Amino acid sequence: MINVALIGNPNCGKTSLFNALTGLNQKVGNYPGITVDKKSGFFKSENGTKFRIIDLPGTYSLNPLSEDEVVVNKLLLDKENELYPDFAVYVCDASNIERNLVLASQVNDLGIPMIFVLNMSDSVSEEQIAKERMRILHLFGEAEIISVSALKNIGIEDLKKAFDKPQIDVSGVFGKNLSGFESYLDFRKAKAQDRQNPELNRIELEDLGFRINKIREVFKEKTEVKLTRTEKWDKLLTHKIWGYVAMIFVFFIMFQAVFWLASFPMDWIDSGFAWMTEQVGAALPEGVLNDFITGGILAGIGGVVIFLPQIMILFGFITILEDSGYMSRVSFLMDSMLSRMGLGGKSVVPIVSGFACAIPAVMAARNIEDEKRRLITIFITPFMSCSARLPVYVFLVAFLVPDGTVWGIFNMHGLVMLGLYLLGLVTALIVAAIMQFMIKNKGNSMFVLELPVYRNPRWKNALVSMYTKGRTFVFEAGKIILGISIVLWFLTTYGPSEDMKSIDEKYAEELKEQPDNEELRNHINAEKLQHSYAGIVGQFIEPVIRPLGFDWKIGIAVVTSFAAREVFVATISTIYGSGEEPEKISELQKKLQKEIDPQTGKPMINRANAFSLLIFFVFALQCMSTVAIVKREMNSWKWAMIQLVFMTGFAYVASFVTYQLLA
Repeated sequence: MINVALIGNPNCGKTSLFNALTGLNQKVGNYPGITVDKKSGFFKSENGTKFRIIDLPGTYSLNPLSEDEVVVNKLLLDKENELYPDFAVYVCDASNIERNLVLASQVNDLGIPMIFVLNMSDSVSEEQIAKERMRILHLFGEAEIISVSALKNIGIEDLKKAFDKPQIDVSGVFGKNLSGFESYLDFRKAKAQDRQNPELNRIELEDLGFRINKIREVFKEKTEVKLTRTEKWDKLLTHKIWGYVAMIFVFFIMFQAVFWLASFPMDWIDSGFAWMTEQVGAALPEGVLNDFITGGILAGIGGVVIFLPQIMILFGFITILEDSGYMSRVSFLMDSMLSRMGLGGKSVVPIVSGFACAIPAVMAARNIEDEKRRLITIFITPFMSCSARLPVYVFLVAFLVPDGTVWGIFNMHGLVMLGLYLLGLVTALIVAAIMQFMIKNKGNSMFVLELPVYRNPRWKNALVSMYTKGRTFVFEAGKIILGISIVLWFLTTYGPSEDMKSIDEKYAEELKEQPDNEELRNHINAEKLQHSYAGIVGQFIEPVIRPLGFDWKIGIAVVTSFAAREVFVATISTIYGSGEEPEKISELQKKLQKEIDPQTGKPMINRANAFSLLIFFVFALQCMSTVAIVKREMNSWKWAMIQLVFMTGFAYVASFVTYQLLA
């Protein structure tokens, strides 16, 4: 089998070419020891030779700044790697060849034979394509150059035929003396082993400057292609005022899509799993197996699949914004402001997305090149008030704020909830600003920003991205979420056998007489929950949470809400045996206002502990799915646990101060 690496800058259409070459014969995995996606596919040429196509992450040079670029660097320097390419297909954006050739010169000097592909050539005149071919031949000698349009399937067969031709190794045309290194390959290996070496950094920058200047000399007569439209749009989209207005509008639309549009398929999924659970529960005899499958397995799988619409819609939007060229403008606008807080322009997408759901938001941080900024972004993203917190906010705000409006326009409940959202955002930025002084950066401080020409987004590419990101979430984070769901089901369902047996005996006669009494069953379930292992945990932690204004019952709800924040309201409803439907949640609120806490003599949920609970949920990482996805993205439990402990501790202290001031 012959390995062929697809190499190129971001936004050059590499993924579209990969899809055109391999069709459905492809698979997605992870590079060893790193969370960057590895895509490979296969096809056979006309003479029967089998080729494995490896779609490497897009990068601007072999000077690695991000995880993606480190992956490319490591693979191209390791000839023992099973994926090391026999030759490379170097993909260029035909409308902007000059910026593509720095990386090409570096790959060339490593001694890797290359076929040049001028992608999206249908958007450029034949005269311009001819000029670009001459420039490439001038720089790289006898190079094979194929014009294609991956989206329109133009030139793909010509490219496949070129795979069977003897590959021409034209390495060394850019090579020069690198202060004692015999070859560019030797230099790159030394740099990969010691990325912090000041002397190697100096040589690297000098070499990069040399390559850029040599390319510029050849392209000095370059005519601009379709830049007039780009320049006109940039006057608006990078304007110091209107650029931010446009950005807010774009992200508002994206946020609404993730928050609102996803609600429809999420409701269908929720209803589908509810129906499936009901059918399975009815088909199986009552007992442990029934409870395990319905309450553990199906509930766990449902807890994974329910997030798919948000993840897929978010990454569809991100892909469209990247393909159109707009995402680079966002990074340009925000980088200066956010860099003061240890973040960067590309942190905007995860931060904004966090208001919908932290899971796709954490995954979106993959696009951040700088390792330190990526870590800080992932760390602070859960401070954003996601949609799962909304049911808790709505439930608790009713205990604090009466119905009414301010100035006859603004709903008072809405203003309080806006304050909670802003509280999370401001706290996140403060934490980020502090973290930048505590974390050392392992990479270079060099920052490369591309402002590509605007073009129509590739819809097929967006659909492929939605599918691959969704599949990755289900099969990677989903395994962890399912496991934790089963553990939580066990803790809330079972307790010491003697206690559970005594409850069954206590209500046996009543159940015989009233088998369909839903209120009685809710009361029994509430009592069993009290004596379950989760209930025991709640009572065990009561001395710790009492200073926050929480009793053991609220403690159980806090523990179970780790499965999902919105579970808090359902658990409270179960504990107090209301059995109310969600649309009658006001009945539960009235009941809790009448329920008296025997220790304090106050209503079970009052102004002080309701505020305390709100503050706790603003800051606490009450979501096992987020823990699972952070573990996956960081490829380690270390930062996932640090994040969990820090946010829980921070929430505890903030909640304690709030309750003590208001009690």
